[in-house]
Amino acid sequence: MNLKELIISNIKQNSKSRTFNLVYEGEKIWIKLPALGEANIWHKVLSLFYKITKNPLLAPTVVTNPKESLAYEASKLQKLTTLNINVPKVILADEEFLALSDCGTPLSLIINSEKYSFEEKATIMRKLSLSLANMHNLGIYHSRPALRDITYHNGEIYFMDFEENLEKVLDTQNAINRDVLIYIHSLYRKVSDQKLIYIALDTYKKNISSIIWTEISKEAQKYNILHFILKIIYTFSGKDARAIFQTLNYLRDIK
Repeated sequence: MNLKELIISNIKQNSKSRTFNLVYEGEKIWIKLPALGEANIWHKVLSLFYKITKNPLLAPTVVTNPKESLAYEASKLQKLTTLNINVPKVILADEEFLALSDCGTPLSLIINSEKYSFEEKATIMRKLSLSLANMHNLGIYHSRPALRDITYHNGEIYFMDFEENLEKVLDTQNAINRDVLIYIHSLYRKVSDQKLIYIALDTYKKNISSIIWTEISKEAQKYNILHFILKIIYTFSGKDARAIFQTLNYLRDIK
């Protein structure tokens, strides 16, 4: 049985899962199936403000054509590999699935785990922010760099899930601005240790181009109404709303 036949056989057994893994010739492989995207709190908030402001940075990007999105992701991963960006290797691409190399453990599962020391976590956060800053300095963006979409494997950071296509919606700088908003929100939302958040933010700021950082700061200043509303309701807010406020607060205050 070749790899494609093995994958098709396993898809039938994992019909309710969007992703699953299998072992082929001794190697762990992840299979990703096409699926409609799900709007998270950021998508909902940004979509509302997009309707009000018509700011392209806030345009909805939830996947609406699963197979087209899967093909886009395969092409994007292959391109990033040629640019020496750590992403999963595309082992086999098909209209119905992607077969990708294993890239370790999502950072969302590592960063609050007691299995890792503070020093280990700090090292990971530095590597993460440095990798993201280096990618942005090359004019490359992720589109959704949340901790659940970034992994750690053999001492290296890997970026996952490139299914959201921003190319027809945003120019490069605005896409990078959006990356940073989502990244910082993910830090405040998921990381319980404030020292680790500081390490991540400080590392990113020290390594990102001053030109790019200036544009990111300018973008954050545009959300006066949202920042004001979130400040008023902060005490009564849930984790997502608080993380959005903390993200805007950091970007508006930092110099």
